[in-house]
Formats: sequence, C-alpha cells, structure tokens
Amino acid sequence: MRKYTTFLLVSFLLSGVGSSWAGSSVEQFTPKTDFETDIIFKNSLGKVVRLSDFKGAPFVLAFWATWCVPCVVEMTSLDRLQKQYPDMQIIPLSTDKKGMPKVKKFYTKYGIKNLKIYTDEKSKVFGDLSLKILPYTIVYDSSGSSVGYWDSGVDFDSDSVIKFLLSIK
Repeated sequence: MRKYTTFLLVSFLLSGVGSSWAGSSVEQFTPKTDFETDIIFKNSLGKVVRLSDFKGAPFVLAFWATWCVPCVVEMTSLDRLQKQYPDMQIIPLSTDKKGMPKVKKFYTKYGIKNLKIYTDEKSKVFGDLSLKILPYTIVYDSSGSSVGYWDSGVDFDSDSVIKFLLSIK
C-alpha cells in the first residue's frame, strides 16, 4: 500500500497537476450558468437529497474521491472553511464506489470534522453533468443557479477565494 501511495504522489507531482492546484484561485474560476440543478444523491444516513434542497442561500458543490490526491488537499481546506464559516453551505459529494464506509474512513484519517458527508456511489451525478476531472467544484447562488466552476483543486484557505464565495448572493 505504501509503494502504491508513493507512486500516486510521485505521478501527481510529475504530471504538473500539483503546480496548477497550488495556483488555483479566483482567477481560474470559470463562469457557467447552465449546470443541472435537479441532482439527486445521498447523505450520511443514506437518505436521498436533492441539490434543489439547498436553495435559499449560496452553496458550493465539491466533487471529490478518496483516491484523488488533489482532493485530499482540497477537502482539508474545505473543512477549515466550513469551520470558519459554519453557515456556508458546502456539499462535498464523494464519487467513491465503495460509498459511505470509505468516505467515513477518509474523514477520520484526515481529521475532517466540519463537513457533512454526501455520496454519489454510482457517479451518476458526475456523469450526468459530463464532468471529466476531480476535484471539480461548482458554485451556486441562493436561487440555485450555477455561477461557475473550478475544474481543478481550489485553495479554500485563500483570502481571495473566501472573499469571492462570501460575495455570492
């Protein structure tokens, strides 16, 4: 397992993805307003949740997976953001096929305590939106309309990213 983890990390760094992740900021945010909003997934209790349930306040939908190296960094920064702004609606949607047990283990391993758990075990939402990369983060306004996305890891500790998210109405 350790060799496999080392291989993934080295592959990640050599691919250049790590360098682009470090620079992901408000400048890399891509405006897009036509993401589907009638999306269905599950919460930590296995209950069906609709994305439209989050209307009424801006929200962030972050696609990720436990095996995705940039997702580890993004999820820990999202957790810190959620702790700093507990009223901010953050929906970390795992695409892991092993579902809830795998996600709970990940949260424990990385000390994630402030984020709720949501799963899309069949990656249906990911596929329905024609997404191709993880992590992938979509920002929605309070009416439930998408504002845009980041298609690489985001540094949610960045002052400019936080200021941007807080400006969405």
